[in-house]
Amino acid sequence: MATHDYVIANDTAANVRADLNNALAAIVSNNSSATAPATTYANMWWYDSTNDILKIRNEADTDWIDVFTVNQTDSQIEFTTVNATNYGDGTDSVPASAVLEGTAKVHGASLAGAAATPAYNISSVTDVSTGVYTFTPTNVFSSTAYTAIGGGDPRGTTVNTSTGVVKNTASSFTSYTELSNGSPGDENVNVVAWGDLA
Repeated sequence: MATHDYVIANDTAANVRADLNNALAAIVSNNSSATAPATTYANMWWYDSTNDILKIRNEADTDWIDVFTVNQTDSQIEFTTVNATNYGDGTDSVPASAVLEGTAKVHGASLAGAAATPAYNISSVTDVSTGVYTFTPTNVFSSTAYTAIGGGDPRGTTVNTSTGVVKNTASSFTSYTELSNGSPGDENVNVVAWGDLA
């Protein structure tokens, strides 16, 4: 782990060699350090070892852009910040659990009130009443301007089931399931939501 200013000063042979070795160590480690390099250059890489995020310097050399998080426990790459607000105007960043613009930010199911797996970006499902479930995303939306849909999944218990989703707040949305006879029913519900996360 090392950073370097990438300037080799005139010095004795031994010191120049040590300086070159330090520069090479910084290069091969992507400037791995708990703090940002003191000297920066446009498009340089920095591995933020405190947060395990690989970053790249912007063209103007004024800010760092997060590229992805390296999950050191699971040996996986997790994309962390995608400029996706307002169809990619680049003003905000999407939290760690988010995916690319245009793809679902929440998807999962409730099996008669219990959260089903696999589920994406759902921290909990609350059985409010018969046929009414509230879904709480792990990473909430930036506003109520998002789209959530639900689908009934009776799996043989009730053939004709309809499910609607009403957006409540940026931090949760509620589904309503109605059976073919018009009464609410605790049936399986699948939900998907699209929008900008906070």
